Amino acid sequence: MMKSIRNAPILATALAGALLGAAPAASAQDSPPATLELAQRTFKKLDANKDGKISLAEARRGGLTASSVNGEDADADQHLSEAEFTLLYRGLLSSRGYPIAKDLDRAVDGIQAARKQAADAQRTEEARKKQSQQSAEARTTAARKKQAELDAQRTQDARKKQSQQSAEARTTAAR
Repeated sequence: MMKSIRNAPILATALAGALLGAAPAASAQDSPPATLELAQRTFKKLDANKDGKISLAEARRGGLTASSVNGEDADADQHLSEAEFTLLYRGLLSSRGYPIAKDLDRAVDGIQAARKQAADAQRTEEARKKQSQQSAEARTTAARKKQAELDAQRTQDARKKQSQQSAEARTTAAR
């Protein structure tokens, strides 16, 4: 098929035309808007083994570069989920001047919002863990300080008692 997105026809023309049998438009602006349905159908066509994700090999067969795949592979599993592919698909088409349908824009907005929410939740959880760890460290430090104070007081009490016993022993010996 194609060797690289840079050297190949625009993704919509290549994927929609070659995979889905659509007639190529004269230019990107003359093309009908890229829809969510077209992105989903393209994803299914690229997913040759039907495992619900696009491997790097499957992506390359569809004309995508490794860098474009890795750039959108949010979970770094070397595969594109349908959501990851949708973001890539919309980004490539948009950057090349293809019109984007509102349903595809809404889907991308939803995916990005979900990613942001997940990232925010992860940051919140990490902050809670850090705060909990700092709190535990502060309790440990306070307990060690308290123990050191108790040990110092016991040592002082023991020395005082020993000093008193020595004084009493001297007094008794002097009588």
